[in-house]
Amino acid sequence: MSSSWKTDPAAGARARTLETLLELAGPLGPMGSIEAREARRGEVTSRAPDWLFDGLVSILTDRPDLPATVSWDDVELEIVDLLGALSARPDLLARLVPLLDRPSARRTVIEALGPIGDPHAVKDLERMYDRGQLDADELTRLANSLGEIGGDAAAALLHRIATRNNLPPEARAEVDLALERLGGTDDPADP
Repeated sequence: MSSSWKTDPAAGARARTLETLLELAGPLGPMGSIEAREARRGEVTSRAPDWLFDGLVSILTDRPDLPATVSWDDVELEIVDLLGALSARPDLLARLVPLLDRPSARRTVIEALGPIGDPHAVKDLERMYDRGQLDADELTRLANSLGEIGGDAAAALLHRIATRNNLPPEARAEVDLALERLGGTDDPADP
């Protein structure tokens, strides 16, 4: 362990988490395998360590510079998977929801709320939608997450989104898929 982890636990959690993300998101290489990567992800999340969650929040709050061999998209996928694996944490939503107000973190948090699957997140996603500041990618991720979360509140919000006249085509397609996943496209508000 690095001695900086002992003197600055927050910096240590961030460094350790970034190291883990780069390991998981980086190229497999000639000796690597998807199975080994999955095993490593399971090993890291099995005890739901505080350092990992603290580090993920830190990285979402302030994106690090990445090596040229690793893209933010790959790291983001790992963040979403790791947050989903940590979904049993009682402080998860309390720490993630405020990040919806940070443009640099919003997309990842919207996407992560789907696999986390907590229906309490729907009201926060609805608040973001009602602000009217979501771009096409964020709307698409929002629809996907609502479909994963499920439930009446998620379906109602999806129906509201579906009525938008200016809904980008990729978001409309995701809304339709999410509604289909939830069991139908009929708006419960219609008689």
